[in-house]
Amino acid sequence: MAESKLSGSVLLPKTSFAMRGQLSKQEPARLKAWVEGKLYEEARKARRTARAFHFHDGPPYANGHIHMGTALNKILKDIVVRYKLLRGFDAPYVHGWDCHGLPIELKALENDPSIAAAARSGNDPETKLRVRKACRAYAEKYLDVQRGEFRRLGVLGDLDRPYITMDPAYQADILEGLARLVEEGYVRRAEKPVLWCAKCRTALADAEVEYEESTSPAITVKFPLESDPKSYLLIWTTTPWTLPANLAVAVKPDATYLRAKVGEEVWIAAETRAASSGVPAGAPAERVPGKDLVGLVYRHPFAGRTGKVYPAGFVTMDTGTGLVHIAPGHGEEDFQLGQKYQIPTLSPVDGAGRFTRDGGEFAGQFVFDANPHVVDRLRLAGALVKSEEILHTYPHCWRCKKPVIFRATPQWFVSVDHQGLRKKMLDAIGQVRWVPAVGENRIRGMVESRPDWCISRQRIWGVPIPAVHCRSCGCAHLDASIVRRVSQAVRARSADVWFSEPPASFLPPGWSCPSCGSADFKREEDILDVWFDSGMSHIAAFERRHETWPADLYLEGSDQHRGWFQVSLLLGVALKGRPPFRQVLTHGFICDAGGRKMSKSLGNAVAPQEVVDKHGADVLRLWVAGSDYTSDIRIGETILSETVDTYRRIRNTIRFLLGNLHDFDPGAAVAFDEMDALDRFMLQRMSRLAAETLEAYDAYDFSTVVRRVRDFCSEDLSGFYLDVLKDRLYCDARDGRSRRSGQTVLHHLAEQVLFLISPILPFTADEAWEAMPYRPGSRESRPAIPEYRPLHVPLAMSDSPAQQVFEQVLRLRKEVNGTIEKVRQAGQIGSSLEAQVSIRASGAEYAQLSSVADRLAEWFIVSACKLEESPAGPREIRVDRAAGEKCDRCWKYVPVRHPVDQGAVCPRCADVLRGLALSSRS
Repeated sequence: MAESKLSGSVLLPKTSFAMRGQLSKQEPARLKAWVEGKLYEEARKARRTARAFHFHDGPPYANGHIHMGTALNKILKDIVVRYKLLRGFDAPYVHGWDCHGLPIELKALENDPSIAAAARSGNDPETKLRVRKACRAYAEKYLDVQRGEFRRLGVLGDLDRPYITMDPAYQADILEGLARLVEEGYVRRAEKPVLWCAKCRTALADAEVEYEESTSPAITVKFPLESDPKSYLLIWTTTPWTLPANLAVAVKPDATYLRAKVGEEVWIAAETRAASSGVPAGAPAERVPGKDLVGLVYRHPFAGRTGKVYPAGFVTMDTGTGLVHIAPGHGEEDFQLGQKYQIPTLSPVDGAGRFTRDGGEFAGQFVFDANPHVVDRLRLAGALVKSEEILHTYPHCWRCKKPVIFRATPQWFVSVDHQGLRKKMLDAIGQVRWVPAVGENRIRGMVESRPDWCISRQRIWGVPIPAVHCRSCGCAHLDASIVRRVSQAVRARSADVWFSEPPASFLPPGWSCPSCGSADFKREEDILDVWFDSGMSHIAAFERRHETWPADLYLEGSDQHRGWFQVSLLLGVALKGRPPFRQVLTHGFICDAGGRKMSKSLGNAVAPQEVVDKHGADVLRLWVAGSDYTSDIRIGETILSETVDTYRRIRNTIRFLLGNLHDFDPGAAVAFDEMDALDRFMLQRMSRLAAETLEAYDAYDFSTVVRRVRDFCSEDLSGFYLDVLKDRLYCDARDGRSRRSGQTVLHHLAEQVLFLISPILPFTADEAWEAMPYRPGSRESRPAIPEYRPLHVPLAMSDSPAQQVFEQVLRLRKEVNGTIEKVRQAGQIGSSLEAQVSIRASGAEYAQLSSVADRLAEWFIVSACKLEESPAGPREIRVDRAAGEKCDRCWKYVPVRHPVDQGAVCPRCADVLRGLALSSRS
């Protein structure tokens, strides 16, 4: 009974903030309250007169459940938006969805075999409208699915009023942008090689291919000279199927070549590549400059035609023979060389990747299947020098994962050099802040070397290219006035109108073919590249919704340097003269714990829904924020377990802070100058942490935010200050100044920690704000998303005497704890309060410690500490069992105990108990 009465006088923590978060169970209810209470709308309303931070969301595809990469992206965006709200900005965040394109079309066709069969057998308007209807329904379904999945991650924003690329108004704005480009002369139709997927039967943009390791045949071939059939040009290729389309050979004019005697033949190759090309070592050879080879005529090994050697700057000496096989219909550089020297563009391959009749003996064969047959034909002709297989990177279709080909077809292009657009884009890149900075060089290199943009696709689900083809002369016409008339109709009825109405209904009165004067036209069947859709979002969505331009920030994966960032930059510069973003932040990709890229085929994919169901959204968010997103990010059970441990440390710290504020009124806070010295020191450390953390947030360095907050909670608070403070909080008089001084610090610490974690751990922060035990009426109820309130305390200089003393005490405390632990393991003591410490120090160290000698026992959490000065030598620390008797209330050992009704206590506890007795009698 006596022990119970004494323990009842100890002021233990009380809080509704649970030790275990049970996030997966508790978050959905909190999320429901946010949605019903319009958390985001109320937060913006409270900041309606504040400066705005305009973030622009890159639209994900509405084609399935979100994956871990999508979760990473959306969480990073949400952290930015929440941080800006925390700092008092109005932070409008309109989510977007990309709803057109091949992924959705293929899924819709896969889900409805009858429509798929109709699409394969016909290309009529009725079938296209059926396909488009199915695509729209599929996109709408998964848009709604993803909206719910984003919400579950704690993502804020205008999710109920997103921008959607298949909305008629958005489609109309896309066409308005196209009309502008046509008007300015950027758009042209040409037959040139483009990346082509034979399985999907459509052209692809650079951003729609992925480079994967692949095994290919590598062959060295002899081309006999027309003037001397015993002399041969040696060429090398990893695409034997392109040899039926060979029309020329390229040489590096300023390189040195060899004419090597090999048996009765002369083989010609670059001097530095001769050995690897098959020229025997020691073969007699004559050195000739590359320019002397220009103009030589050779005979094709099996096609029955001749070709010529041309100079080219793109010939390199790191692979091959130094002589490059040129097929203008199957390569960008080949095509450019052909255009320069009027070489025909031969592309004997159809849309399914099979050779046409122009492919001669290989007609009907699929190009990659034809590779061994071409090699056999060369061997039969005696033209094969060597054949091997190599492992190299090769472009694959981003959707079907099959290798792609270069194939010359008539397509619509945006010229990147028209009106100096490329140079303007390069200049604009320098006006943008790129995070990380390496992103600037990456996108600059891509823009410098990018070809014209192929904007046409041979698919159904997308925004149509409203061009017309003259039935009389076959000419294709893309006229700005027609595009605008279609845009008006689309705004009223959606882009389906292009397929449901005859093309004549969109022509201006009296409009006829500029080439032949005919008025009989058929519609263009191609649609726009889906990247054109998203590339127009800064106008069609951002500017229309916010009535401002450009955006403050774009944030996407690093692959968007060649995707969304680049097309947005191109359209922004072409249509508005400058970049559509002030800052661009990129993140890496998700890998498993072993560093392998995640994929369903490897079976190593981790679904965000699984992590949320097991650990909660806040743990997933903490993993995102704590990772270095500037490179690829790993995830696995061990990594998530470490994140859970970090979360628990932060949560337990918050719980302690809140639990010891149960009887605190901020109105009774102790002024900084009147605080205990240790309390002032801790507030100054908190203030410094807050400044450094906010600086890291401003730099989008979220991993530093997590690391600093984690270390502060673990080391500064749980590992030192809170441990020391327990005695004051639990055992001092309830209203005593020293206890209230400590509580004042806890009050500030709790607020600052919650401010700093709230963008990353919104569910936990909201729960903690709700559990903040301020007395009713002491302050107004908390707003939806609190704005940051800085901690106004004088920052101590790192070299100030007081700061140096405490830094010295912290270092010394680690050594003292280590010595105590050794004595504990030896069985001489139990808790640290059973110890007394003796310290011998000299010089400056003794002078520093002597100024706080009377507090050392409290800070080391021992019953006594004796400081002695030694004349010289290293510091000495000795730990003995404490003398005296144990206080039955605070458990310290003291020389004299005072008997009370409940037992025997130290003088401090006796005073507290007397005060409690007087209070109960009054």
